[in-house]
Amino acid sequence: MDKKLINELKKGNKLVVMLAPSFVIDFNYPDIIKTLRRMGFSKVVELTFGARTINYHNINIIKKNKNQFYISSTCPGVINVIKAKYPKLTKNLLQVDSPMMAMAKIVRKYFKNHKIVFISPCYLKKLE
Repeated sequence: MDKKLINELKKGNKLVVMLAPSFVIDFNYPDIIKTLRRMGFSKVVELTFGARTINYHNINIIKKNKNQFYISSTCPGVINVIKAKYPKLTKNLLQVDSPMMAMAKIVRKYFKNHKIVFISPCYLKKLE
């Protein structure tokens, strides 16, 4: 675990942890929720609501522009490769937040005094 996060937990700061949808592969549900709360996290949320929100926006964009070619990915690595290696295709990237960013905005709205932590098996999410 990150030293900065350990310090935040030791201080007793209010922390919301956002879990990537894949958490059920590595952790038992609902045990992981109880474990995170015992560790000191105030709130535990899943990212799936953020993903549903993004899907809704993507569908609306696609419906409005049916003849447009779109690229949609939540992977920062894919986005960075497109921007670096295929800059002409950047106009085709759907300009919508990733599920992680969307959920972080929702969490910020409802838990204003909390810091946000994201748990994911994806190392590239740190780029966001």
